[in-house]
Amino acid sequence: MKYYKLDNQVFAFESDGSQDEFITDQMVLMTDNEVLFHQNNDGTLTYDAETDSIIVDDALVAAKKEREQLQVWENIKSLRQDKMTGGVYVLSVDKYLHTDETSSIQYAQIGTAISLGMFQPMNWKTMEGDFIELTEAIFRELQIEMIVNTQSVYARAEYHKYMMMQSDNPLDYDYSTGWAT
Repeated sequence: MKYYKLDNQVFAFESDGSQDEFITDQMVLMTDNEVLFHQNNDGTLTYDAETDSIIVDDALVAAKKEREQLQVWENIKSLRQDKMTGGVYVLSVDKYLHTDETSSIQYAQIGTAISLGMFQPMNWKTMEGDFIELTEAIFRELQIEMIVNTQSVYARAEYHKYMMMQSDNPLDYDYSTGWAT
C-alpha cells in the first residue's frame, strides 16, 4: 500500500499503481515512519516531522496505563457487586438464598423482628425457586454466610486490584479467578 495525507486525513492506495488516478497533487506521500505512526499509535506515541521519527512519550504511556487501570478497577468492582448479590449457600437447607438488594431489605426487617421478639418462621423462596421454612436458626446461618461472603468478595477484589496495578498490561489481567461462589 502507498499512504498519502491531505488535511489530516490518510488515504491508502494499492502499491501496484491501479489506484494512482485517485492521488491528487495536494496529497503528500507519507514516509515509512509516518505510516508506522498512523498504523500503530495507541496513544503513547508522538511523531516528530522534523526528524521523521516516532517517539515513545513516557507521560502518555503512564496516562494510558492509568486510564486502563481505572477501567479494569471499575470492571472488578462490577464483578464484586455481582458476587455480593449473587446469593449464598446455606448448608443446613442445602440451598442458595438470595442476597440482592431487595432481599437484603427483607433480611433487615427480619432482623428487626427477631430483635423485638416478634419473628415467626415463614416460607422463604430459594434461588432454585422452591420454598423452605425460614427459621431463626436458618436466618442466623444465612447472616453468617452473607458476612463471610462479603469479606471474601471484598478481599478477592482488593487482591485483583493489587495484582492488576502491578501488571504492565492492565487490560490483559484476568480478574475472574478465585472468587467465592
